[in-house]
Amino acid sequence: MKDREQGFTLIELMIVIAIVGILAAMAITAYQDYTKRAYLAEAMGFAGSVKTSAEEYHASKGAWPTSNASAGLQEPEAYWGEAVKALTLAASGSVGVIRITLNDKVQDNAQVWLASEEDASGSYRWRCGGESTLRRLMPSSCRE
Repeated sequence: MKDREQGFTLIELMIVIAIVGILAAMAITAYQDYTKRAYLAEAMGFAGSVKTSAEEYHASKGAWPTSNASAGLQEPEAYWGEAVKALTLAASGSVGVIRITLNDKVQDNAQVWLASEEDASGSYRWRCGGESTLRRLMPSSCRE
């Protein structure tokens, strides 16, 4: 009787390597999306203190600030983080807008924004959005 050799053949090893490669490619893509989502969450966090300043300005003056300086904030480029390049406060009619410019860790020079209006009861409602290429990475409350 012929002894059967033990171990893996070359073709079996090649199949295993191919499967591991496919799984690694899927994992890397998922990880990249995860890190970009985390960077966008950081960007939205940066806007927290700016929202407060904008609301205080609007409550005292009856209009939204037209720039960072008018609200007593730092220059736009002073707000930077892992993915944030600049944070700009502006007004568009009766709407206050915070624009966050991102760096290449998410998408270079892409922007996300928060826009607020005062409702009839005097409270502020902030809506968020971003460029269409960032929609899938935005927090679920921002995907319109």
